[in-house]
Amino acid sequence: MKFELKNHITKAVALALCSAFVTAAQAAPTTITNGLTSATIDDAGYFYSGSATGLNFAGREFVNIDTMASNWSLNANGGSIAIADEVLGNNPLATVAFGPIAGSISVVTNLGGGGGGWALTETISIPTSGAQVGHVAVTINLTNNTGSDATGVQWGVGIDPDQGRTATPDLGNGTTNDILGLGGAAAVRATSLDGWAVTLANTTSASAFSIAGYVDPLSCCSPVDPGVMLALLHKQLVAMVLRIAQSIWLMI
Repeated sequence: MKFELKNHITKAVALALCSAFVTAAQAAPTTITNGLTSATIDDAGYFYSGSATGLNFAGREFVNIDTMASNWSLNANGGSIAIADEVLGNNPLATVAFGPIAGSISVVTNLGGGGGGWALTETISIPTSGAQVGHVAVTINLTNNTGSDATGVQWGVGIDPDQGRTATPDLGNGTTNDILGLGGAAAVRATSLDGWAVTLANTTSASAFSIAGYVDPLSCCSPVDPGVMLALLHKQLVAMVLRIAQSIWLMI
């Protein structure tokens, strides 16, 4: 997954998922910065609401405006395991953020307990060399310590982008939202009236499947059940197949 931010003159940076693990003795909030990009991370692993900087590019804030909304959700065994929500300020897996150390922040489930049998390791970094320069890279690793098998594991991430509010003049909260791809190429983009855009895109290379982008038509700021998003994906794919079949039939 990645967040790509850009403006109308094609300045760009990305927030992507990758892997690493570090430990330190400093708790969140923690801020990581490189070049034009900054992100402040809460102990729970979403953007930190107590700072003017949540996700920021070239001085333009994308998330921490009005309702500061970023979140993640974990489902397993047909139900919800945890929902972490910047609006609520909760921390369901009892994680702590450390760093930045050696250019990365780690969010890990408290070794002293908590997490309800699930452990989360999330790592955020901004590479300073190579092809990933200027990118904010994030890895999600989940461990099931419940003692029982887990089926139907689903992970979802969401943000409410309001970058139009930091324009001069204020352009309001509205964005044009586009679903750019499905499956492994799943991506969703939100563009303000002056052309500044943030894209949430999948870059998962592990064993994830049934990946979907989603634009919530009902709420700007509430977490969306990953199961709902994936169910809608399957309906969309069925509809696409039916439309293709109908087109072939009409052509015949």
